[in-house]
Amino acid sequence: MKLILKYLSFFTMAIVLSLSVPMQAKDRMPDYLEILPVVKRAKWTGVWDYTVKDVPPEYSRGVLHVTKKRRQHMVRVALENGTLEAQNVQVKKYKLSFSISIEGQLVDVNLTMDVDTFTGESISPDGVFALQGTRRK
Repeated sequence: MKLILKYLSFFTMAIVLSLSVPMQAKDRMPDYLEILPVVKRAKWTGVWDYTVKDVPPEYSRGVLHVTKKRRQHMVRVALENGTLEAQNVQVKKYKLSFSISIEGQLVDVNLTMDVDTFTGESISPDGVFALQGTRRK
């Protein structure tokens, strides 16, 4: 009987203590969870403005239109003189690569995304040129 009373008093005390904790404290998120960043999954699909350094002015800026149909990505490059369709488009997580033909020369482009920006390079017979871009909102 003493043992039963001992357990009963223990459970009674536990219930009283749990009820005395304010509701706000129970519902409050721990501080360490409040400072965690919100991670959104980056996707290449969308419209990107870009610039290229050390190239002729007509190729120094443009717009990448990246679309996806079923499982295949497609890239269209809009320049001031017209648009070019990319070939050999490959996407691997944060990396996008493709080839375009400019004035009869094949140019390989390799880009790496950081959420809403990218950096990369274009490789042509004339050399390697740095690219950078931002996603249009």
